[in-house]
Amino acid sequence: MPAPPVRPAVPTPPMVLTELKVAPAPPALAMPTPFLGEGETELDGLGEGAGDGIGTGTGAGAGSGGASPPARRLTTTWAPDMRFDRLHRRYPAEARAASIAGIARLECEVQRRSRVRDCRLLGEVPAGHGFGEAALQSQPIYRIQVRDQNGDRVYGERIILNAHFRPRS
Repeated sequence: MPAPPVRPAVPTPPMVLTELKVAPAPPALAMPTPFLGEGETELDGLGEGAGDGIGTGTGAGAGSGGASPPARRLTTTWAPDMRFDRLHRRYPAEARAASIAGIARLECEVQRRSRVRDCRLLGEVPAGHGFGEAALQSQPIYRIQVRDQNGDRVYGERIILNAHFRPRS
């Protein structure tokens, strides 16, 4: 009986990115978030606007009120040209050498051509290992698309992006 074929080892990315639609007030930094399995990328990518649809008018003279516009449902996804293989260069060297995993959370504005700009660090865990700075330095690599409920591209939206750093096994 012939031996089963030997499969070559496939390298896994040391950094996994996830993103969420940012709420009007950024959510508290709830980290550490559970790490994903090797080679997996999680896209929460869901955001919604909301209104109660009730308006009132009061005061002297005529008042008016009306329903608020319907809520927009936005979906975020990684753009097809996102190059995850380029992110390993940004893993903090000392953290990599010590096999330390970490997470950095950024808030970024999505622009045309699926690029992001004006990213700001919301937090990192564990602190002091350079994960926040590494995530900020990766800004030119990120490619994200935001679409509305009709599938049309939306620009200028702010999103929350979670960068998970994980040493290779």
